[in-house]
Amino acid sequence: SRCGLMGCLCSNPLLCPAADPHPDTPRQPFLPGLGPMQRKIDPLRLMVQWYVHAVIPTYPEVGAYNETERYDWDAARRRFTVTFEFNSGSFDGP
Repeated sequence: SRCGLMGCLCSNPLLCPAADPHPDTPRQPFLPGLGPMQRKIDPLRLMVQWYVHAVIPTYPEVGAYNETERYDWDAARRRFTVTFEFNSGSFDGP
């Protein structure tokens, strides 16, 4: 049968919890041995500059080199900010 995107997604309990007929039953992990981590991850440790290793470029990124993304935590706004930069046309371009 055919369904719209939301109909297909929401008929799958893994993608739409509201469709789960047994919401109180613990789910098994997809892969054996895969489950929640015992230690917590501090996302603020990841708030640094990252080099982009692979990309399917959008229109503004065509001809981009040395792409980087810098992630920062804006405590006043309680949001992450992302700054995307690159050199245009060559590795040492503007």
